[in-house]
Amino acid sequence: MNRKMNISKTGEDFRAYSGEYNVFDLDEAKSEWSKAKDVVVDGVTLSLIIKDTDTDKRVGEYIQSQLQENLEGLTIDLKPQPAANVNQLRKDKDYELSLWLDCWKQRDQFLFQPVQDRIVL
Repeated sequence: MNRKMNISKTGEDFRAYSGEYNVFDLDEAKSEWSKAKDVVVDGVTLSLIIKDTDTDKRVGEYIQSQLQENLEGLTIDLKPQPAANVNQLRKDKDYELSLWLDCWKQRDQFLFQPVQDRIVL
């Protein structure tokens, strides 16, 4: 990534003073999931829309396996779609989870971020 993109008008590196984001903490995730399971007793099934490319399918399957393995009772249903369908579903906000792998040249820019009540992976 271009380091100049991180520099503020004051010359400070944004990453140096803004703190850590998206820090992986499996124990915290399991704790939060346990609280959620108290409300949703029978488990949760979420659909993950992905493009029907080999890369998206492999990454989607990995995300699916990690979430299901580490969060008991969670089921991720992969929904491979042609790119145009995925883009339209995102535009219409008609999805639960979405995998975004379009920035392949800058892999360090992938984000796990909420979009209103949906999640883009």
